[in-house]
Amino acid sequence: MATAARDRLARTLRGDAQAAFSVEVTAKTDDLSLQVEGFGPVKFPVTPAKARKLLGLGQPARFGRGEQTVTDPDVRDTWEIPKHLIRAQWDGATLKVILATVKEELGLPHAAELTADLHSLLVYETNQHFLAHQDSEKDDSMVGTLVVTLPSGYAGGELMVGHNEEWKAYRGSKTALSLVAFYADCRHEVLKVTSGYRITLTYNLLLHGDTSRPEGDGGTAAELADLLREHFSTPVPRYYRGPAADPPNRLVYLLDHEYTPRGLNWRRLKGADATRVALLRTAAGKAGCEAVLALADIKTTHSAFKDDDDDYGYEGWDDDYDEDDDEYSGGAGDSEREYDIQDLLHALLRPWVSDIRPEEFTPSYAGSSTRMDFLLPAYKTVIETKLVRDDSHAKRIGDELIVDIDHYRKHPGCEILWCVVYDAEHLIRNPESLKDLEGSRTSKDGTVEVKVLVI
Repeated sequence: MATAARDRLARTLRGDAQAAFSVEVTAKTDDLSLQVEGFGPVKFPVTPAKARKLLGLGQPARFGRGEQTVTDPDVRDTWEIPKHLIRAQWDGATLKVILATVKEELGLPHAAELTADLHSLLVYETNQHFLAHQDSEKDDSMVGTLVVTLPSGYAGGELMVGHNEEWKAYRGSKTALSLVAFYADCRHEVLKVTSGYRITLTYNLLLHGDTSRPEGDGGTAAELADLLREHFSTPVPRYYRGPAADPPNRLVYLLDHEYTPRGLNWRRLKGADATRVALLRTAAGKAGCEAVLALADIKTTHSAFKDDDDDYGYEGWDDDYDEDDDEYSGGAGDSEREYDIQDLLHALLRPWVSDIRPEEFTPSYAGSSTRMDFLLPAYKTVIETKLVRDDSHAKRIGDELIVDIDHYRKHPGCEILWCVVYDAEHLIRNPESLKDLEGSRTSKDGTVEVKVLVI
C-alpha cells in the first residue's frame, strides 16, 4: 500500500512541469532548396504531375519488425526515395530558429545542440498509409523525429502523434512547409490519403554536447528529501488485518516517456522527466539514498465479469475515460450547456427513433477512449455533439474530430457518424473547412461515413 509521504512526493514532483511531446512550426518555401537526382529541382507547391514523376524514383518503404526490416503494405504503404538521390539545403538562419524552437518546446537542455539528420523522402499516393508505430533509435544521440510536409494538394493523410492518452493531428499546408517534431517514443500514424499526393522529408533529431540539467530549486529538493526520509522510515499498513509491515526499502517513480536500453541515460531524459529526475537525484543525495535508472514492464489484470449495469456490452471500454479530457474540460457552465444540447437533440430524435442509446464508449484507440452522445442501432449511426467553448477550443475542433472519427471506425455498430458542432458565438473562423472531413473514411479497422454539421 502507498504511504502518505510517497503520495505527497509524487504530487510535488508532478508540479506544473508540462513540456510538450510534439510541436509544429511552419516555414516559407524559399527556406528550403530540394533537388532529387533523376528529377531535378523540386518546386513548391508540388503538382500532381510532378508528384507522379517523383514517385517513379521510389521503392516500397520498409519498416522494422522485431529484429527484421520488412515490407508489408498492410502496415506501411508508401514510396521511399533513396537517400543518396536527395539534396536538401535549408536557409541556415531559418533552420537555426526552427531547431531552437523545437528544443525549447520539447523541454530539451538549453546548453545542448540539436541537429537534424536527413533520413528519407516519402511519397504517399491515394489510399496509402502507415499504421501506428514508434520510431527506432538510429543513433545513440537520437531523441526524436522531424517530419517536413511539402506543400501540395491532398486530402486525408493526417499525421497523428500520441503520448500516453493524448493525441494530436497535423495536416500540413498547401502553400507552406509544415514541420512537426516529436520524441522518438511517441506513437504516430499517417492516416490513409484520400486524394492527391502527400510528400514528406523525415529527419532524425540528434542531441549533442552538454545535456546536463540544473539540480532544481533548493527548497523543493529539501522538501523532497524530507519526504524520502519519511517514506523509508514509515511502516507500511497491510491490505488485510495484522501488524504493519517493515518500512519500505525502495521507491519506484515511473517516468512519463518510454525508453529503450539504448536510450536510458541520465543525460537523455525527455521533457518533464529530465526536470523531475534532476530534482529527485538531488533529494536522494540529501536523504542519503541511492538513485538509479531502470526499465520497467507494467502488467495489469482486470476482471472478466461484466458489471450488473452493462446494458449493451460496451461498458468495458470506459476504463480510460478521464473527466479532464479536452471534450469535457470546460467549467460547470459548459458541461451544463453541452448536456442541454444533448437533451434537445434527444427530444428531437425521440418521435422518429425508438431505440436511442445515450453516451456509449468506443473501443480503445492507442490507449485512450472517447465518448459518443447517441447510438442509433437500427440505423448503425452515431451522433456526436461538440460545444465550442472558446477561441482556443475552436482551433482544436478539427483535430478532435479527426481523432474521434478514427475511434468510431472501430465500433461494430457505427457505419455512419454525424458530427454536430454547436458554435453559437461563431468562434470557428472557417466552418466550411470542417466539411473536408466528410465522406467515407476507411482503415483496416473498418469504414465510417462522416457527416459534419456546424450550427
